[in-house]
Amino acid sequence: MYKVLIFSVCLSVCLSFVTCDLDKEEGEDCEWDGIKGKCVHPSVCLTTLDKRRAKPPVCSQKGDETIICCTDCELVNDTSNFIISPSSGVLWKDGRKSRDACLQYLKDLPHKCRQEGYYAGLSRKLDEEKKCHRFSLWVIGGAPGPGARVPSENPYEAVVGFGQGRDMIYWMSAGSIIHEKFVLTAAHRLNASSIPDRPLTYVALGVKNMDRSTWEIHNVTKIHVHPDYDGDQSRYNDIALLELETPISFNRDVLPACLPDPAEEFDTSKAKFTSWLRNDSDPIIKGPFDSPHVVELREFTAEECNANMENVDPLQSYIYRIYLPNKVNEESQVCYGPENCMYIMGGPIAVTTQYSRCMNTVIGISPFDGHQCAPTVFTKVQHFVSWIESIVWP
Repeated sequence: MYKVLIFSVCLSVCLSFVTCDLDKEEGEDCEWDGIKGKCVHPSVCLTTLDKRRAKPPVCSQKGDETIICCTDCELVNDTSNFIISPSSGVLWKDGRKSRDACLQYLKDLPHKCRQEGYYAGLSRKLDEEKKCHRFSLWVIGGAPGPGARVPSENPYEAVVGFGQGRDMIYWMSAGSIIHEKFVLTAAHRLNASSIPDRPLTYVALGVKNMDRSTWEIHNVTKIHVHPDYDGDQSRYNDIALLELETPISFNRDVLPACLPDPAEEFDTSKAKFTSWLRNDSDPIIKGPFDSPHVVELREFTAEECNANMENVDPLQSYIYRIYLPNKVNEESQVCYGPENCMYIMGGPIAVTTQYSRCMNTVIGISPFDGHQCAPTVFTKVQHFVSWIESIVWP
């Protein structure tokens, strides 16, 4: 019985790697197919990620710990921090919480590139001069598989509302999925002015139209409002997080967005915004929307935005003066405008993430509601990333 058990363990190791044991300890020199290497833990050897070639031989096996012969020219800290993107190449997680989460989403979830049939990996190649292995990126695909359908354009978007039960929910605002249990939204929408003292209690995901059978509805269990927000006085720091009771089941139509990295610069000259069109005829689904329409926005300077506040209709100008007494705060707000009018209700503006064209990054949240036909102010998400991380990734 014991002989069978020992044989099974050794066979398992041999199937995972090339040979069962070179009888060498971690740190010792080794050789694989005539190339000199080093006995190391698999997590520091990129060769283990090259799935198309033979696996390296085992130097030794102690319990569950395997030491392999690695012939890489350079060792890495941890291959689990290694992300391969078909559009961006090789990316590394570096400890910045929201950035690392974004890269993990890119690696694990069925984002647009994967739905379009793109796949990427590493290929090992011998450096003839140094007699060790280096790596290059390979990308294949670009054609959707049989039966593939068009992916959702903005799978990160959510609609939020309140009600005493799911048979009668008043959908009042929009938001962005950033985590399996958190949705980012505007703080001023938490209590709708027309129906005061009723905080948002539901989140609907995968909303493309009024067909509720396709929606994924979650209960809101906790609301986190930025501590510097004062909705009675202004619309500065107008940002909040909705914590969900149960985790979101991600799929091709329901995916998280990334947050902008405060340490990196990326193109924000153009952004997209989903404008929800009114529908007042539905007796059950209450709210200011019927179907989404994506609007392209361009960025304006704070000076242009401040000037616009003086040139809009008298009521809108009065609202700006009341809620933005110090005009645009360039550190915590940004200004964007559409080519055509749009209806906004606390929703996000987004750009393609700097790490991959396959995903979106939420860069702004609307602190004002109603029809907007000129440049307007948005809360600058990048300014609040540290606060968001302290709650979502403590």
